[in-house]
Amino acid sequence: MHLQPAKPGTGGTAAILPTPVPGAFQIAVSLRPTKLSYINSQDRKTLEKSLNVLKPGGKLISISGPPDVPFAKALNLNLFLRFLMGMLSRGVLKKAKARGIAYSFLFMHAEGSQLAQISRLMESGVIRPIVDKIFPFDQTPDALAYVETGREGKVVISVAD
Repeated sequence: MHLQPAKPGTGGTAAILPTPVPGAFQIAVSLRPTKLSYINSQDRKTLEKSLNVLKPGGKLISISGPPDVPFAKALNLNLFLRFLMGMLSRGVLKKAKARGIAYSFLFMHAEGSQLAQISRLMESGVIRPIVDKIFPFDQTPDALAYVETGREGKVVISVAD
């Protein structure tokens, strides 16, 4: 799950959405003049690059780390582990603070009632995912090449007819 706005500092909102395919999800994006919440699921290098696309006052949320102290506190970890998580997130926190951006680590877990509510919003058309192109599974290499050309919508690989 990786959300990258088309232009740095454009602002917008994003939501992670379930799909009819079990275990799959998509991200819907609505660009408008608001602070952007950026959801990162890639490596640390991408996480740090992501700081450059947010407006001051935006929020960078990572589900791939580094974990931060509030996350350690929420788990009631001991002081040593809190310190360790603080050290792990120190670099990205320092860079985020310098740009006026909030950073937090999010440990995702599925919650049935929230997924049901999101599904209702999708079915009613309130939330509409942006899908650029759908490829059949046997064209996965073509789909990956297509992604590398820089798409704004999501590229979906269909595993069933």
